[in-house]
Amino acid sequence: MKLTKITKEDGFTLVLSLFLSTIVLTITLSMMQILYKQLTLSTADRESQIAFFSADSGMECAYYWDFRADISGSTTQSIFQTVTPLGTPLATLAPTCGGQNIFTTGGPTGEPAFSTVGTTAVEDVTIFYMTNINGTQACNYVIVKKNKTTATTTIESHGQNRCVLGDPRRVERAIQFRY
Repeated sequence: MKLTKITKEDGFTLVLSLFLSTIVLTITLSMMQILYKQLTLSTADRESQIAFFSADSGMECAYYWDFRADISGSTTQSIFQTVTPLGTPLATLAPTCGGQNIFTTGGPTGEPAFSTVGTTAVEDVTIFYMTNINGTQACNYVIVKKNKTTATTTIESHGQNRCVLGDPRRVERAIQFRY
């Protein structure tokens, strides 16, 4: 029978492998945490861009139709007046943006489609909604204020990445344009 001498070096490889495994696991978990944060930030950025471009679409629509509404074939008037100077009610027009008639598309929770929400001696205020813009879940609402004394127009467009109220991932961005 052969006798072997026990030395202090026995079991060193087990300790070394445990130590290396711990280091590799720590590095992997740190990288996973960084990857998760990057994914969260990129998703938030994408949703913010969708909301911004939704607001931009609404602003461009309002700006276009502020100068485009040709009532009689010879006079160009804004659709954002209660009644045009020619006496033609605005309801006879069918302005569309993104394939939607902005006079008939209501808000996500049943708001009226197109309404003059305030008319004073100083200002006319009109609001309209667009939903499912370009086939996405994005929507917006646009407020057009026409100041009668200074002859200025202010367009406020609020875009959301999702139309569902209370959605924790809903992001809203707004653009204001004055001319």
